[in-house]
Amino acid sequence: MATTNKTKLKVLPGEDWKELKLKKGTSTKRYAVSDKGRIVSFKAAIEDGYILKPRLTQGYPSITIGREDTRQNYYIHRLVAEYFNKPTSTKTAFVIHVDHKKENNKATNLKWVTHDTQIEHAKKDPNVLQRLNPDEGPKLTVDKVKQIKVALFKSKKQPTLKALAKRFRVSDMQIHRIKIGENWAHVKV
Repeated sequence: MATTNKTKLKVLPGEDWKELKLKKGTSTKRYAVSDKGRIVSFKAAIEDGYILKPRLTQGYPSITIGREDTRQNYYIHRLVAEYFNKPTSTKTAFVIHVDHKKENNKATNLKWVTHDTQIEHAKKDPNVLQRLNPDEGPKLTVDKVKQIKVALFKSKKQPTLKALAKRFRVSDMQIHRIKIGENWAHVKV
């Protein structure tokens, strides 16, 4: 059961679409994936379909397709790679994001690699490096918390917790705790 936010498909310049090959009876709808990392649900023609809004599964955008008994989760980066970047050998069974950004599922950003190459690539991921090197200091400073509090309490257009979390590279929960005064209560703006 893939979620659709009923956004009508507008094909992007140069965007290529391929219909997903699903087992017969999986769904009453048809689905297609684009080389730009988008998924569409449609009945007759891709151009008349609706863009699906992915959800995160282990940090990766994914969609679920099928009815109760046939439901299956698909990682968008795997679909894009399978349909637009064929593996070069049987040893290249892993798909990496070249720029380390899990939300960038364009075919040009995906690459089939071996398990060893995937591990080496992961060691260079800025997110992994941050977790492995906690000595680099805290993510938040008094100045950053002041900026967060100004955005939360004093700006006319308040950003979402999620947007602030992404901007300051912390969790939504950390922003929520700042907002309710559980964390950083001593910092005044």
